[in-house]
Amino acid sequence: QTAAEEALAFLRCAMELEPHNSYVASFGAQVHTIVRRSYIAAYELARRSIEINPANPMGWACLGIAECHLGRSKIGLEHALTGRRISGSSPLRFQVDALSCTAATMAGDLETAIQCGESGHALAPTFAPPLRYLSAIYLLRGEHEQSLEKVTTLQALEPDFSYAMLGDKSYPTA
Repeated sequence: QTAAEEALAFLRCAMELEPHNSYVASFGAQVHTIVRRSYIAAYELARRSIEINPANPMGWACLGIAECHLGRSKIGLEHALTGRRISGSSPLRFQVDALSCTAATMAGDLETAIQCGESGHALAPTFAPPLRYLSAIYLLRGEHEQSLEKVTTLQALEPDFSYAMLGDKSYPTA
């Protein structure tokens, strides 16, 4: 709860200081998605991000995630993949890949989810979100060795991780 309140306070401050900063708006969308699960607010901030700077890959990826949460997963995946295409060698490419993995999972495109998730994991091996999705996707596909490999890597980062957590509403990938 404290972390959520701090994230929202930091977001309010950032929006006051930089109201026309495309990255502030895109990260604001991410905060609203993760912390508040307020997908309309996330959608509006992501759209604002793109309006300010159509070349912001995070804006496109966050717009894609918001669209997915609003029930428009096909267009959401297209937006996330647009972000991925324009991200190039951006230092945030791992995050855009992770968001694209999430959008592809939500859209039911498991091949694309694996491609994006593996790319994000390769670029940032200690970033947990792609590992969470990959562990579940590989398990779903009956690829137990690959799933166990991701779980083992994830447990080094989150020692209490288990498959059961994936269905817990408080867990980030629920």
